[in-house]
Amino acid sequence: MRAIQILCEEHRALRDVLDSLELLLECQRNDDRLEADLALDALEWFERFADGLHQDREEFGLFPRLEQRAPERTRSVTSSLMRWHAHERERLEQMRAQIVGAAYGDAWSRDCFTAAARAYIEIQREHADIEDAQLLPLAREVLTPEDDEIILAEYERIERRHLRAGEPTPAERANRLIASAAQRVLERQPSLFPVPAKDSRRGRGKPSEQCDASRARGATRVGVPKQVGTAERPGFRAPRNP
Repeated sequence: MRAIQILCEEHRALRDVLDSLELLLECQRNDDRLEADLALDALEWFERFADGLHQDREEFGLFPRLEQRAPERTRSVTSSLMRWHAHERERLEQMRAQIVGAAYGDAWSRDCFTAAARAYIEIQREHADIEDAQLLPLAREVLTPEDDEIILAEYERIERRHLRAGEPTPAERANRLIASAAQRVLERQPSLFPVPAKDSRRGRGKPSEQCDASRARGATRVGVPKQVGTAERPGFRAPRNP
């Protein structure tokens, strides 16, 4: 189903941008210098395309159709995942609040940004793993080709709200950001390459098989989706203001 495959492709782009942000955070360990321009690019990508376009595809395109087709099997899942979305937005707000100070070299702002960014990376990875291992296979099971066409039509309406005519696609922007971050880190700290976690996720099976395969992290750390979205989510603790 094309509607589900689009979400799979966006999850892969999301993971790669998360990897790039994590590389930038690792790179600053030695000299406490954040690559603020690239961190800002990553933040804006998450705000526009992960929190914006991608989550709207799920919340206004996929989830309503799932709930109509199999309400008894899907409503607890979709409501829990929407609470995850809210947690992710909180982390982005925390990152946004500190990025300017971090860019100007303020140590406390940099540490707050780093703490929020690491929390965001963790929760987004876990969230994407759960959706790939549990939600999207369920969607393939219960949705019909007619549902796919209806969801795709809603995706087009969502894209018109989020994307400007002629601008690079989210995937193109992600690829540019990933390449820029890799080059910057390679110049500053070559020892961070290669990155086994990123390499291990690439080139393994067809795209649809990657998305449907049970992902160990999502399946074993959280269990079934109805358990997510509780108060016991990865937290954020800002460093003390000296």
